[in-house]
Amino acid sequence: MRDEGWARKIVTEEVPGPRSKNILEKKDEYIPRGISIAHGIVADKAKGSYIKDVDGNIFIDFAGGIAVTNAGHSNPNITEAIKEQTDRFTHTQAYKVPYENYIELAKKVISITPIKGGESRCYFANSGAEAVENAVRVARHHKKAPKVIRFTDSFHGRTSLTMGLTANSTYKKGGFPDDSFITIAPFPNPEKFPGTEEECIEYSLDHLKYLIEVECSPEETAALIIEPVQGEGGYLPAPRSFLKGVRELCEEHDVAFIADEVQSGVGRTGEFWAFEHYEIKPDLVTFGKSIANGLPLSGIVGRKDIMDSVHPGGIGGTFGGNPVSCAAAIATIDEIRDNLDHAKRIGDLMMKRLSEIKESSELIEDVRGLGPMIGIVFKDSEKVEHVIELARRDGLLLLKAGSDGDVIRICGPIVSTEEKVIEEGLKIFETVLEEIS
Repeated sequence: MRDEGWARKIVTEEVPGPRSKNILEKKDEYIPRGISIAHGIVADKAKGSYIKDVDGNIFIDFAGGIAVTNAGHSNPNITEAIKEQTDRFTHTQAYKVPYENYIELAKKVISITPIKGGESRCYFANSGAEAVENAVRVARHHKKAPKVIRFTDSFHGRTSLTMGLTANSTYKKGGFPDDSFITIAPFPNPEKFPGTEEECIEYSLDHLKYLIEVECSPEETAALIIEPVQGEGGYLPAPRSFLKGVRELCEEHDVAFIADEVQSGVGRTGEFWAFEHYEIKPDLVTFGKSIANGLPLSGIVGRKDIMDSVHPGGIGGTFGGNPVSCAAAIATIDEIRDNLDHAKRIGDLMMKRLSEIKESSELIEDVRGLGPMIGIVFKDSEKVEHVIELARRDGLLLLKAGSDGDVIRICGPIVSTEEKVIEEGLKIFETVLEEIS
């Protein structure tokens, strides 16, 4: 699948256009103000790496529904799988009247996920936050210990528990998160550390070792959760030696290592899971977002002894592992695995071009990431919104990230996007930077 004849096109004098504006004028009548809108355009259709709005404008999509449509919008193999399942049935409840594709999907996820110790189990939920919450729960239940370690600038969800695991106050202000059992360790960010990268990594590992061995105590620490590449934290990859050191500390002290792959997984970094770049094996992996290419589905895959520790009926949910979402996920996994080489190629292309743009722009501090999961760090965070606005005007959709709002992240489709579309999108980005400068 590629972009099949679609092309960027702006037909309105202003973006957003009049129909989009008219529709969104009704938002405040019906939708709470806590729901904020990043782009004031209203989608009508989407294909491959393009979104068409209700005004007829067609945009190159570098946002991907926040790293969800990794296999491309309206991917024909996935939509066909969805249609076939909806023709059969849409819901019976997986634990009351089960169905085969739930088990088929669990088997497929286990087969592609290297877990410490070998034998694994997998089950499904609805959202990334729900997956994280259940992973923490089973880890605590298994060890009969309460404490969990998370990292600075992390994002793990917006439920009561996962808000406690999340760093950015924007997502949890006034939510009174349940964080009494959570301890924060420093995620190594050499750009913000007053020393070398090696010293930054050493400091972070030493601090983590102290937290596990002294402040938390190994006997009372059930789990550690980490994003191999931080998502909302600004598309910051963990240094290789750091993540290996974390894995070793967890193993030494019998602390479950949870790799949160909700945003970085399913091909986003050029490997199916981001942790595969590091040659480590987690105890538990959480996933969501792109696993069903836009349908609600998430899950946890992990060590059999941890996953089996909860009594029958102790985990579950009405819609977790919905049959239509399972059908979409099976097709999505096949699409992503068949196209990982393409994802790596476009990741290399983007990194090369963005590094060239950085050298000629006075606005960019750094370009970082793994594969096609790339963050562009700006020297002045106030410029980020302006860049996003002008890029949208010219037909390119971008998203920001970072605890300081100083990062633009690239997280559009990775299967459908052709090299020429990447080039066009980055040319728009480069032109906007020149205009602002």
